Amino acid sequence: TNGIEAILGLKGASYAAACMCLAQASSLGMLMYYDARPSAYNGLFKPYTLKINYTYYPFKMFSQLYRMENCISSVSDDPQLYSIAAQGNGEAGIMVTNYIDDDTAPAKDVQINFANLPLPGPVQVDYYLLDETHDMELVRSEKISSTEFSSYLNIPLYSTWFIKLTAI
Repeated sequence: TNGIEAILGLKGASYAAACMCLAQASSLGMLMYYDARPSAYNGLFKPYTLKINYTYYPFKMFSQLYRMENCISSVSDDPQLYSIAAQGNGEAGIMVTNYIDDDTAPAKDVQINFANLPLPGPVQVDYYLLDETHDMELVRSEKISSTEFSSYLNIPLYSTWFIKLTAI
């Protein structure tokens, strides 16, 4: 699906998340999203009702990372997976999306390593999912005694995860 349907759908949200991840890792000084006016091209809000649309959620995820104040290393060995991470104020977080312009691409089984986080253990780990049935909803929560752990996720095409770690 291309065009307006892609912009307004999960594909558009994943594309926006991937762009945010790439831009943060580059020397780019400013990234803008066009268009947030009530129109067919607004992926943030539904035209006329202004109800939240899929692309709103990657912006919300990025905002939470931004409030943590310190971008930290986030590396993927898969060109279809994009991520960005931050830490600060007793928290750390990562946004991960599965984007490629191929509507037939498979889901990805991913191991996310949380090694050497600047948080003292134990931590509360909350997993939020944006996909066809979840609008950045909390889908899993766990307490981990150490910040040296791995998490395993299935990331369907065009879905985006936000994982938040909070020192407890």
